[in-house]
Amino acid sequence: MDLNRVEAETIADNHESVRLLKRLGFQREGIRRAYSLEEDGTFHDGAIYGLLAHDYR
Repeated sequence: MDLNRVEAETIADNHESVRLLKRLGFQREGIRRAYSLEEDGTFHDGAIYGLLAHDYR
């Protein structure tokens, strides 16, 4: 596929997912505050990451 942009979302404090996205070249583009209600009954921030074609090549 000839994509220009790929996006990913994760819980902001999920350090393993954040580390993987950064290792793959994604850049954090924003935070959604209190975005996701998790199993522990609390809301967690969501992190948005993006990877552009010119960053990947």
